[in-house]
Amino acid sequence: MSKHFFKLIFVLLFSISPVVAAEEKKEIVSLDEAKTVAEIRDYISQVSAQASQTAQSRNEKTQSTGTRDQTDFFRTQSKLFRTIGEVSVAGGEKILKITEDQSELAKGVQIKISGLKYLIAADNLDTREQKEPPVSQHQVLLDNFINELEKDGRFPFIVNNERLAQLTDEANKLRRNFNAEDFEKFIKRAKKLSHAQPARFKPIDPLFNVLEVVVSVSGTGNKPQLVDDTIKDFTNFVNSEEFDLSAEEKKSTLEQLGNSVQIIINNEHLKNLSTESNELHKNFTAEKFETFVDQAKKLSVTKPAKFKPIDPFRNVIDILSSDKVIKNNPQLADKTFKDLIAFVNSEEFNLSEQEKTETLEQLEGYSLRVIGANPEIYGKTVDDKDFDWNALRGKYVLVKFTASWCGPCKAEIPGLLSAYEKYHGKGFEIVSIYVWDKLPATKKIIEEEKIPWICLSEELTEKAGLPLQGKKY
Repeated sequence: MSKHFFKLIFVLLFSISPVVAAEEKKEIVSLDEAKTVAEIRDYISQVSAQASQTAQSRNEKTQSTGTRDQTDFFRTQSKLFRTIGEVSVAGGEKILKITEDQSELAKGVQIKISGLKYLIAADNLDTREQKEPPVSQHQVLLDNFINELEKDGRFPFIVNNERLAQLTDEANKLRRNFNAEDFEKFIKRAKKLSHAQPARFKPIDPLFNVLEVVVSVSGTGNKPQLVDDTIKDFTNFVNSEEFDLSAEEKKSTLEQLGNSVQIIINNEHLKNLSTESNELHKNFTAEKFETFVDQAKKLSVTKPAKFKPIDPFRNVIDILSSDKVIKNNPQLADKTFKDLIAFVNSEEFNLSEQEKTETLEQLEGYSLRVIGANPEIYGKTVDDKDFDWNALRGKYVLVKFTASWCGPCKAEIPGLLSAYEKYHGKGFEIVSIYVWDKLPATKKIIEEEKIPWICLSEELTEKAGLPLQGKKY
């Protein structure tokens, strides 16, 4: 399953937020009962909230009983997306029928589009294990709907933004399977979209999709002149009368064209570093790791790039955190962190003081999270007493960041209780730190679950004037 697909699930779940977080209103039992745009939106909110709660409860239940697997999770998510998608499409269509107000019609259009995207996500989940999954029927419906909106002419902002999303999808397909004829059509659509107004994106964004394709294709050894030819073509296009935007937008787009290819190339280098990280997880050698760290250092100061200086180092830290490396090279993490910190403090790290400070702070935070590190845990217990970290020296200590409102955290409690009962007499201790949690709720779950180990309250710790460890770690 691709990272992009998991990102889609994450984005879709959080796009429910205005629905789930809606204020409690009069309950509407069916879409037929909703007579106004506001009531339709409230009904969609109700259904979405109920479906989300059901999905969360099912995931928590299967996790707590130890029966949860990936298939069950995807099945639950598919059902959630399909429920929200169907009610959103139906609600959006009803809005388009009952109102003539332009702003409310636009809301109906956006709700329908959102619903179709949920249904596409559900279709993709249902066919995820197929080698060549069929094109989602809802993808066809979405494409047709966007075409209808374009002919209608009343919603150019929505249409232009959706066209950019389609262009991005097409770019991903071309990167996987380049075709000269399709690529030529792709460029024409990108040019047309670059000066389409109104839109939330910049003129460079559609062109950037094309550049990502040409860098990918040229990087495989095919068509080495493609990058230069495309840059020249785009430069001529932006300088022409066809690019009918302001002189300021022309100038900005030309400047961005000069940086775009290097940005894409640097992003590709970061992806390659991640791939090498996976290989080192499988076949670690000190020599390969040393070379890998040097590559990460070099990439951290490379400009222009979309990523932050810390991002290449995250790949290094990921390797340091693996069980195999920790077991066989217990001093490697400490040595590597000192090396990276010295590099960031050197003249070789030729970035701004702010970037240097931020990178050092992040490296310090990561160094405390790696197994084998010696963090200093402090704070107030739930009964407002000072916690003595030194009293646990010589013991095996699990520090658990948790909260009463965290479903997965709650599901882990039975396993922790079992481990504590089995190993506490042999020197095993647990310290639970309740972050972003109200003290009464914290005390309630400790009492309900009969938690016997040390529990710290970040609320009381903050009141004592101490920094929040949830933020630090």
